[in-house]
Amino acid sequence: MSDENGIASTRLKLQDATGEMYRVWAIKNGLTGSPLEFTASGVINKFPMYNSIPDYIIQENQSISFTVQATDDDGEPITYGIRDLPSGANFDSLGTRQFSWQPDYYQAGDYTVHFMAWDNSGGFDDEPVNITVQNVNRQPQIINYEPIAYQVVGHWDIGEIFRFMVQAIDVDNDVLSYEWYNNDLLVSTKNYYDCEVLKQALSSHTIVAKVSDGYDIVEHTWVLFVKVPVELASFSGNVIERKGVELHWETTAEHNHAGFNLYRKSASNGGYEKINVQLIKPGDTKQYDYLDRNVKVGQTYHYKLEDVSLTGEKTMHESITVFVTKPKKYSLSQNYPNPFNSSTQIQFQMPDQKRVEIKIYNILGQEIKTLVDETLEAGYHSVIWNGLDKFDNYVSSGVYYYRIVSGDFAKAKKMVFLK
Repeated sequence: MSDENGIASTRLKLQDATGEMYRVWAIKNGLTGSPLEFTASGVINKFPMYNSIPDYIIQENQSISFTVQATDDDGEPITYGIRDLPSGANFDSLGTRQFSWQPDYYQAGDYTVHFMAWDNSGGFDDEPVNITVQNVNRQPQIINYEPIAYQVVGHWDIGEIFRFMVQAIDVDNDVLSYEWYNNDLLVSTKNYYDCEVLKQALSSHTIVAKVSDGYDIVEHTWVLFVKVPVELASFSGNVIERKGVELHWETTAEHNHAGFNLYRKSASNGGYEKINVQLIKPGDTKQYDYLDRNVKVGQTYHYKLEDVSLTGEKTMHESITVFVTKPKKYSLSQNYPNPFNSSTQIQFQMPDQKRVEIKIYNILGQEIKTLVDETLEAGYHSVIWNGLDKFDNYVSSGVYYYRIVSGDFAKAKKMVFLK
C-alpha cells in the first residue's frame, strides 16, 4: 500500500556474503511501467568499524586529546581520515591516530567531528563525535582610573567637585555596566562619578567603582577625606546625678567657624529639637561642655551636634545616645546650708512615682509647715524652706526637724535656723 503521498515502500534483507543477485518487482495492475524491477547483490566484504568514542564537554581554552581505533574482521589494512575538523584541531591519521584540540575563547558552541575509516575493498565507517565547548567568561579589566591616588582630600568650604573615573575593556566584547557607590549608597551608573564635596556630610567617604560584564564584577576603591569647617574628634554624654546630662565634645580643627547648636530627642518623641537658646561660640581650647537639665530619669535621649560656618552652612554630626537612670532607692539629704538664716534647700530622691509629704516640725514635735504634699515622678527633687511658718511668719531661731513620708519610706533630719 502507498502512503498519503502515493509512495509505496518495503524492506529487503540480503543474506550474508552470498554474492548472488537478487531481484524484486513492484507490481500494480493498470499502472504505467508496472512491473518495476529492482536488483541487489550481497557484499562479501566486512566493513571496518570504530571502537566506541564518547562525546565530550569541555570549556574554552581547555585541552582535549584522545586516540581512535577501528577494526576490520577481514584483516584488511585500514585508512583513517576525518571531516568537519574544527579550526585549530589536529588529527594524526597516518601515525598515532590522535585527535587534539584546545579551543580558543571565541569557539564556544557545538561541534560534530566525523572520524572516517576505509578498507581496501571499499568498505568504510563514519563515526560522529559530538564535542560541546562551553563559554568561559573573561572578566573585565580596568585599564585606567582617576584620580591615581588612593586617598583624596577635599575642602568642604570652597565647594570642590571631584571627578572619579574608570576606563575598562572586555576581551570577550561583552557589554559593560557601571555602578558607583559612596559609602554603600548607589550614586552613579556612568563610567564616572562627580562628587560634590559641599554635599558630603561625613568627613570620610569610601568611593567604589564596580564594572560588570554580566558575569563577573571588578572594582576600584578610593577614600575621600573631606576637610569640613569643624573636624570633630569626640562627642559624648554623661549623666550627672541631680543635675542632668552633661554633653562634652572636642574638635581637632575649626575653619571659618561661627559656633555650635545642640539637638535632642527622646525615645518617645519623633523629632529633634534645639536645646541651646544661643549659638555656642567657638573657644580656643577646642573643648566644650553643655549641661542639659531638662531630662527625666528612666528616659533615653538622642543628641546631635551641629556646626555652623561663618557663611551660614550647617553640618550635622552623628548622634549619640544617653540613658538617664532612675535612683535605686529613696533618700533624704541633709539640708544646705545648715545652719541657715534666710533659706535652705532640701534634696530627696525617689525610684518610683508616688505621693510625697515633707513637713517641718519644732523640737516639741509641733507641725510648723508643709513643704510638699503631692504626687511626684521618680527622680531627683528639691524644695526650699525660707524660715516661714504656715502663717507666713518667720520662726524663732533654734532647732527644727524636716520629715519625708512616701509610701513605706519615712525619714527625718535636724536643721538649725539662725536669725
